Amino acid sequence: MKFVRLALVTAIIMAATLGVSTQGLAAGNTPGTVNPAECALNAWSPELFSFYGDKATVLAKFQALDRNLLKHRTFAFVVQTHRGAKLTFFEVQGKISDGKLVDLASTTGRSFNDFSNQVTTALLSNTGEKCAGMLTKDLLANYTKGQMEHSLIPRPSTAGEAFQYALDQADGEYMQATFILLC
Repeated sequence: MKFVRLALVTAIIMAATLGVSTQGLAAGNTPGTVNPAECALNAWSPELFSFYGDKATVLAKFQALDRNLLKHRTFAFVVQTHRGAKLTFFEVQGKISDGKLVDLASTTGRSFNDFSNQVTTALLSNTGEKCAGMLTKDLLANYTKGQMEHSLIPRPSTAGEAFQYALDQADGEYMQATFILLC
């Protein structure tokens, strides 16, 4: 199995070197599915950004963060203040290349520090058999026991635009906002 993963990752790197874009890799997907080669690459490359400040400062930092969300299928925000926290998970509906809607799942609580730690543990122990987005989505479903509010929204194209949704209902002047870019 490790040899198959190694061969798959090597093929992806070679394809990228030859100029094949990840957008092109995703183009052959059927709605609701992800190209296995793309998923194998993304299983090893999630990113996490955390900022502190008041709402305007944190929003400016996310607006300056250039991460091309149009090439990603899943991402999440955790916004925490001294009054509580909100966890927001975004999942593009349909093909990555042309999905126009996102399932926005959110929940509130006192803190989500333990969830962030669980994501870190799960991603570090991931053997590449499950993409980072699905791994996190499954972890989130277990963590919240399925108690999340879902709505369909237009697909955000920037981290700043997505953060506006995550910021909704944030209570407190000073916050920590963590952006988890999955796959």
